[in-house]
Amino acid sequence: MVLCGVWGIFLFVYLIVLTRADPFFNSTTLTNSRNPSFPAELQPLPPSTLAATRTTRRIRAVDIVLKYDASKDGTHELIFSSYNVAYESRTRGTRDTYVRDCQGQPLVKVTHQFAEDLLRQGSGRLLTGQYMNIGDCLCENNFSCFMFTAAAMGIGGAQLQAFVSVSSDVYPLGTYLMVEELKGLLLPNEEHHDGCVRVDDYYEDSILGNLTLFVDKKGNDDFIRGLLHNDNVRATPSDCKPKHYTDRYLFPISMVLFKFT
Repeated sequence: MVLCGVWGIFLFVYLIVLTRADPFFNSTTLTNSRNPSFPAELQPLPPSTLAATRTTRRIRAVDIVLKYDASKDGTHELIFSSYNVAYESRTRGTRDTYVRDCQGQPLVKVTHQFAEDLLRQGSGRLLTGQYMNIGDCLCENNFSCFMFTAAAMGIGGAQLQAFVSVSSDVYPLGTYLMVEELKGLLLPNEEHHDGCVRVDDYYEDSILGNLTLFVDKKGNDDFIRGLLHNDNVRATPSDCKPKHYTDRYLFPISMVLFKFT
C-alpha cells in the first residue's frame, strides 16, 4: 500500500511538471503577449483566444515573404517551441479518412486523428514505415495536400534533422543560428546540444519572431520542454556547423529527474 502511494504521488508530480513545461497545455506566454524584439508595426495583436495548433507549412515555398529579415540584425529574442513527426502508431480509431495529394487523388486511408496530426505537424510516418509530407500546395482542412517522401522534409525540400533543423518566420531558409539557451542542454540521447541550428522550415503565427526546433519524436518534445525553463531564447546568425546527433533515447521518466537537479 505504501509503495502504491509513493508511485501515485510520483505520477501526480510528473503530470504537473509536464503540464507546466508544455505550452500546448499552458499557452498563455505564447499567445497573450507580443514579442518585443521586433518592430511594433509588424506585430499583429493576437486574438483573445488562440488555438494551440501549429501552422507550419500551410503555405507554398514560393509564397514565403518574410515580414522582417532578422538575419541582418544580430541577436534577437524569439518565442521557442518544438515540433515532431506525427506517428500513425500513436493513434487509435478506425482508418476511415483519406489523405490525398495536391490534385485530390487519394494516397492512403488513415485514422482521422493521424490525419489531423499530420496536418498540424507537416510530416508523418505510416504504420508501413513510409513517410508523408505536406506538398507544394496550400493545405486546407480536407487533407488534400500531401505526398510520399523518403523522410520528414522542410518546406524548402531539405531533410529535417532532429535537434538541428528549426522553422522560423524571421530568418531565411538555410540560415545558421547560435541559440544560447540550447548550449549544453542535455538531449534525450544523453548528448549535449552545441547551440547550433539551421533554418530548414517555415513557421507562421499571429506573433512575429518564432523559432521551432524539430525533435522527431513526441517524447523528445516533452523532454526538452521539461528542461528549458523559459519560452524565449536568444538567437544570433552564425557560421557554426551543427553536430550530428545520434538516435539513442532515454526513458522519458528522466525528464522528471533532470527537472529537479
